[in-house]
Amino acid sequence: LMGDLSLQESDLRLLSQAGTNFKIIAKPIYQNGDIWWQLQLALQDGKTAVIAKARDKSPKLWRQLSGVYQFIQDNTPEQKSFTVVMKEDSLE
Repeated sequence: LMGDLSLQESDLRLLSQAGTNFKIIAKPIYQNGDIWWQLQLALQDGKTAVIAKARDKSPKLWRQLSGVYQFIQDNTPEQKSFTVVMKEDSLE
């Protein structure tokens, strides 16, 4: 489920401020019977990016979709929507 690129919050804000066109997708990650949410960006050139933690560059995960919503609001205020994927054909 890793993307081509790894972006941090500051990168996301810069992309957003620059008016870059991208879609935000929340994907489920299953760990020990729990569902966490990972954010991916679908960029115009066909590449994908995963939002990562600044500390260790590992993918940032959210326990609740409300946290995902707040993160998107805080970092890309002009974004009008994001997509939630419930199931994928092949989950790693």
